[in-house]
Amino acid sequence: MAEASTPPAPDGRERKRQETIERIVTAAWNLFLSNGYGETTMEDIAKAADVSRRSVFNHFSRKDEILFARMDQYASGIASKIAARSAVETPFQAVIAVLGQVTEAARPTDIQAMVQMFRRDPALASGRYGYYSRFEQAILTALRQGWGGRETDDRLILCAMSTAGLLRLSVDRWTARKGEGRFSDCLDQLAAMLPDALRR
Repeated sequence: MAEASTPPAPDGRERKRQETIERIVTAAWNLFLSNGYGETTMEDIAKAADVSRRSVFNHFSRKDEILFARMDQYASGIASKIAARSAVETPFQAVIAVLGQVTEAARPTDIQAMVQMFRRDPALASGRYGYYSRFEQAILTALRQGWGGRETDDRLILCAMSTAGLLRLSVDRWTARKGEGRFSDCLDQLAAMLPDALRR
């Protein structure tokens, strides 16, 4: 069986492009959290990233594209952590554990600020559902990588669907409580309810 080939390292131009995108996305995310999404302009982002306005528009045509690029990075990071736990946990245990660890490490004020971004901007609210769909797909890809030879694909699909839904519901419930208590506790409580809910 042939070994998987290692992707070639990016050349100088591509590496510079990736670095510029990362600077733009990071600068924008910090501005969104500190100043608010609606109050942040593309000019603000360019200045904070120390790039030209033209450079920002070369990579992103709209402000929401930058926000979702950051959130897709978040989903990708979670997915890589999930796949790494395949030797010791079930798919569901791994996803819940990683979601708990990642959200526990995040600042509660940042989670609340992110939720408010979506609630205040109708365009972002509709884009949120597209993000959850991509998040679910990222989880499924990680599950297939880690457990594909040991679990049926239907079980992995159901795991990805249910855990993505748990994350969405946990965000809504925790925000409704105005951020009281730990987000990871809210996630764990809802995860514990899931098996019984599915059997009824």
